[in-house]
Amino acid sequence: MHKKISTWILLAALSSSTLLLSACNSKEGSVATSLTDSENSKKSAPTEVTSKTAEEDTSTLSPYAAMGMVGKPAPAFTLKTADGKEVSLADFKGKPVMLNFWASWCPPCRQEMPDIDVLAAEYKDKAVVIGVNLTQEERKADDGVKYFEKAKLKFPMLLDSDPNQSVSKAYRIYFKPTTFFIDKDGIIREVFIGAKEKENFAQQLNALLK
Repeated sequence: MHKKISTWILLAALSSSTLLLSACNSKEGSVATSLTDSENSKKSAPTEVTSKTAEEDTSTLSPYAAMGMVGKPAPAFTLKTADGKEVSLADFKGKPVMLNFWASWCPPCRQEMPDIDVLAAEYKDKAVVIGVNLTQEERKADDGVKYFEKAKLKFPMLLDSDPNQSVSKAYRIYFKPTTFFIDKDGIIREVFIGAKEKENFAQQLNALLK
């Protein structure tokens, strides 16, 4: 009996250590890597987090607070592109939207960028795929733009450069990346915390198109 319990604990620990490499926390440059105590558990994000997981953890101060927005209207916003053009969420009314919050210093964010870029091209006639750079969390204000250009990414990228971070706060961003799937009526239907595979994104976009 003890052997079985020990084996289960070992497997759970190995699983957690693998999954916890998928997101960065709110401190610049910090990557969630372990769950050694209760304090670390507040700074670490497993790869797979569902609305049910966060059911009792949805206060605005919680690392998983974004999960509590599922089923609610997506907060309205107007942000600028790198060339100064204003873009509002309302511009995409009637179309599904995939909204990805990211920072250039975050490895998991950079990891999923190429897939997001491909998806944006594949779904351009059916849905909108947008990136929101957390500019106030960058080391330098133009780091996000420089990374985007260096990586030759083409999908729309907006800058949350407000010193008060009003948009990221409205979306309760703690871990990066965090991705929202918003239906054509402006309701948030799913939230991904941490880096995901292209197939995961595509599955949610297809669900919004049904």
